[in-house]
Amino acid sequence: MPRRIQDLQASITLTEERIKALDGTPLKQIGALLVDAIDTSSIEQNPDSIEPVLDYVISVLNRLPKPTKRFYFDAYLIESISDAWSQGTVKCSRMIIPSYQNDWAYENVPLPYIGKKSELTNSTKLQTIDFIYIRNKYRDERPNLLDYPWLFHELGHYLIERHGKSLFDSLIPIIEELTNTLHLRALADRDVARIRAKDIIDEIRKMWSPMSQFSRWTHEIAIDTIGLWSCGPAYLSSFYADHKDVVPFVITKDHPPVVIRTYALIESAKKLGWSGYTKPFISALKTWERSIPDSEHNRYKTLRDKGLIDNYLTMICKYYFNLGVPRLEDKDIERISNQEVDMDSQTLTADLIVKAWLIQSEKDGVDYQAWEENVVNEITELVIQ
Repeated sequence: MPRRIQDLQASITLTEERIKALDGTPLKQIGALLVDAIDTSSIEQNPDSIEPVLDYVISVLNRLPKPTKRFYFDAYLIESISDAWSQGTVKCSRMIIPSYQNDWAYENVPLPYIGKKSELTNSTKLQTIDFIYIRNKYRDERPNLLDYPWLFHELGHYLIERHGKSLFDSLIPIIEELTNTLHLRALADRDVARIRAKDIIDEIRKMWSPMSQFSRWTHEIAIDTIGLWSCGPAYLSSFYADHKDVVPFVITKDHPPVVIRTYALIESAKKLGWSGYTKPFISALKTWERSIPDSEHNRYKTLRDKGLIDNYLTMICKYYFNLGVPRLEDKDIERISNQEVDMDSQTLTADLIVKAWLIQSEKDGVDYQAWEENVVNEITELVIQ
C-alpha cells in the first residue's frame, strides 16, 4: 500500500476514535453524521476526494467543546428550550450545542455534505451545527444564572434564521409605506433638503430592511423581544446591566444603537405587561436622547420611527404567539417565587432564570450563591446520571 494511503488511513482511524468518544454525550448525533461523511470506500482509487472532507471533519471536531459538567448543564438547558419551542409549529434541531467564549454569540456551521456529489447544488440544504456561545471569559465551570436570559436571545438567532421569513415578509410593506411617505414629503423641498431626505430614506431601507445585506437590525429587535417574551423582567435586568454604561448612539450593521433597542424594549414591555420594570430604561433613554449631538438628532428620530417600530413589535408578538413559543406572564412570577424549580417543567430554563433573578433582586434572606450552586448541581447530577 502506498505511503500516502497508509498515512491517510491512519488519520482516518484516529479521527474515528475521536468521534467514537462522543458516544454517550450530547454530541453523539453530530458524531454519527461526521462518521457518515468520511467515505472510505474509494480511499485507494481516489484519495484526493477524501482528504479535504477529512480535514473539514477534523476542523469540526476541533471546534466541539469538551463534555464537562458545565457543558452537560448548558446542553440540558438548551435542549429544554428547544423542546418547549418544538411543541408548536417549529421543530428545533437536535444539534444546537453550547460552547464558550468571551461574549454571547450564535454561529451556524455546516457539516460536510453526505450524498452524491453530482446531486450537490447551490440550493442543497446542508445539515448544520448551531453553536450557542455562552459568555465565560474566565472559563469558569460554574454558570452565572443571572447572565442566562441571554441564552434565549442567542437561541432566538437560531429561530429567526430558520423560521423568520414570514415575519420579515410582513414587515417589508411597512418599510415601503414609510419610505414612500418620506419621499412624497421631500418632493417639495429644495435641492439640498431633498438630497438629505433621499439619504435618510436610503438609510432606513439599508438598516431596517430584513433583506438588507448591510444590516441585521430587524433580527436584533425580534431577538430582544423573544428574551422579554420568555424571561420578562429577568431579561430586562440582564440587558440593562450589559448596556447602562455604553455609548448609546453608535450605528453598526449588526445591532441597532442601544438607544433604539432600549426604546423598542420599553414599547415591547408595554405590550407584554412588564412596564412596571422599565423605569431604569425610561430614565436612561431620556438621558441618552439628550446626549445625542444636534447634528445626529434628526437622523436618530427618523431611524427610530415610532410607527415603524410599534407595527413591527406587534408583528413580532403575533409571530411568537403563532409559533407557540411559551410566554412568561405576570401570574408566572408568583408561581415561580413560591415554588421550587420543577425539573420536569416544559419551561424549566425560563423558570430557573426567573427564579435566580427573583432571589437576587428580592434579597429575602436566601443565600443566592448557595442556592445557585445547589440548583446547578442538582440539574447536572440529574443529566449525567
